[in-house]
Amino acid sequence: MADAEQIGKVLVLDGPLLDQLRDAKAFKTTQNWNMFRTPSTLVRTETVEVGNDIRDVNESMKSEGAQTMHKLITGEKASGKSIHLLQAMSMAYLSKWVVINIPDCKSHSFHFNLGVC
Repeated sequence: MADAEQIGKVLVLDGPLLDQLRDAKAFKTTQNWNMFRTPSTLVRTETVEVGNDIRDVNESMKSEGAQTMHKLITGEKASGKSIHLLQAMSMAYLSKWVVINIPDCKSHSFHFNLGVC
């Protein structure tokens, strides 16, 4: 998915990758996955960008030690944020990364201690 020639193409998610994504609860019921015989995803410019980032991290691990990557994905409702995350998770799994997904942070209790200086 890091190849710019893939932009505009639909790729099928299948095999062990599909099992990993299902186990991680990467598919949301509101995304109309039932329209596809096999879950598929459209490669966009943003997909290639995150694919290049993942490739760069993988390359840095071979030579200069582990590099980290931080991304903040924002957008309106139904703008493709969850699909973009699913694509990033797919590329991470294919790179043999450990992926931790919190499918719905609202269902978990997070407690923060705020200190005042």
